[in-house]
Amino acid sequence: MTVAEVMQPRADIPDDLLAHMRYPEDLYKVQRNVLADYHVTSPKTFYEGSDKWDVPEDPEAAGRKQPPYRLSVTTRTARQPVFSLTSVYVPTNRQNLASFMAVGANASDASTYGKIRILRLPDNTQVPGPSQIANQFNSDDAIATRLRSFTQSNARVRYGNLLTLPVGGGLLYVQPLYTLRSGGAASYPQLEFVLVSFGSDVGIGSTLNEALDDVLGTTTTPVEAGTGSAGTGSGGTSSGGTGVSSDALKLLQQANDKFAAADQALKDGDLSAYAKNVDEAQALVDRAIALSDKPAPKKSGN
Repeated sequence: MTVAEVMQPRADIPDDLLAHMRYPEDLYKVQRNVLADYHVTSPKTFYEGSDKWDVPEDPEAAGRKQPPYRLSVTTRTARQPVFSLTSVYVPTNRQNLASFMAVGANASDASTYGKIRILRLPDNTQVPGPSQIANQFNSDDAIATRLRSFTQSNARVRYGNLLTLPVGGGLLYVQPLYTLRSGGAASYPQLEFVLVSFGSDVGIGSTLNEALDDVLGTTTTPVEAGTGSAGTGSGGTSSGGTGVSSDALKLLQQANDKFAAADQALKDGDLSAYAKNVDEAQALVDRAIALSDKPAPKKSGN
């Protein structure tokens, strides 16, 4: 059988089968190794070797390079997340981050499949690399306090994959943290916390939202306006049964809308919009609380 008989046009692949095809991980590994040297465009810089990159070591597997991770990544040119194979680089013999690399991995999306995108960090910035972030997580007092009850018991702490995501004009590190009860035959890792790092801050929470609230200093607690039956009062007066004025209820509804917008911004990978909407929602909640604390104005009698 000849090569021409074995190789078939891509157009002949059925759509149902194409939807399950992904970019080859081994090919991506070869490409990222080549690009570590050949991303430069200046012959002088290339021969001097002053701008070489390395794939960093996996913080959880000493002596082994960090593997590629499949993530949905939002790019600068497309608002919709693109399913991709991703990796990061550090400068040779250094630990700070040099760049973020991704390739479209969904074979059914011809506009992104196989297209390599590199986000290079400015040379005048020092963004921590994976090993430095892992050290920050291990040395942070707040994280150590949350983990103490597990480390002092019969549970073992296991760190998951340290993921890097370009969001909100910066890079967000996310790492799940599992606990494993020792001594039991049916013991298995259970997700206990999520660790995040954004900018110079780190955070921890039971969920990704809680961890982001911790690192950003925001609050996304759902707002509950009460369940009592609505009365017939108008502006400034109490709504029957709730003890909350109609003006306060309107503010709480606006806050709910802001929280919903924050959730959507988080899904879109826009941390700036996420933080902005959360702050505005919290301000609306504070106004509603302050308004509810005031006594309702008395109705004038005849």
